[in-house]
Amino acid sequence: MKFKLKKRDLVVHETGEIATVLKTYTKLETNEEIVQVFNENGIFHDKLESFKPIDCMLLRCNSCNKESYEIELDVNDKQMYVCDCGSSTFTPLNIAMDEEIYNY
Repeated sequence: MKFKLKKRDLVVHETGEIATVLKTYTKLETNEEIVQVFNENGIFHDKLESFKPIDCMLLRCNSCNKESYEIELDVNDKQMYVCDCGSSTFTPLNIAMDEEIYNY
């Protein structure tokens, strides 16, 4: 699943650096989508795949244990995430569970 970033979105680079999106563009020679971002170290560019939105959930499939970010998963007709293995049940990994969860 392809995702889009907009100007002023907060993102995390694969190195862990947090930055603000300045613009996105397509490199004509390679047809790659490139993102230009800015942080305290200055401006830098990298491929779209190197960035994740800062509020993106990391999910683990409950069937095959594959870990994927929600933006990388397909969505079915019922608006549920679907893993490559076909499962649609996931466990969130990068959110704090400070509050008790009650099943009703």
